Amino acid sequence: MEAQQDFRDLLALFNTHKVDYIIVGAHALAYYGAPRYTGDIDIFVRSDPENAKNILSALEKFGFGSLGLTVEDFTIHGRVVQLGVAPVRIDIVTSLTGISWEEAFASRVTGTYGGIAV
Repeated sequence: MEAQQDFRDLLALFNTHKVDYIIVGAHALAYYGAPRYTGDIDIFVRSDPENAKNILSALEKFGFGSLGLTVEDFTIHGRVVQLGVAPVRIDIVTSLTGISWEEAFASRVTGTYGGIAV
């Protein structure tokens, strides 16, 4: 699966701004050799106020500061913030069914996306 520049840029900003995140969904499957085209990237984020502030700082630098997003958008479980349109849409999710952030983060696998450590 070819790396999208917008995804790469946002992930680099997430790293710079110390956002706790995990790539999930089709891009995670592609890492394991099961590519599936969906037209977006799904990013699971730790949903607490400190991480939410880091997300907002990264999104400001990414060019989405004018959307009016707030800390609450990234601290309430069950939220999905969609940015952009397919095939370069970014879905930022605050929870997943069946697994907590702590469980997912503890079992994460690190890798790279377009040369960016994720």
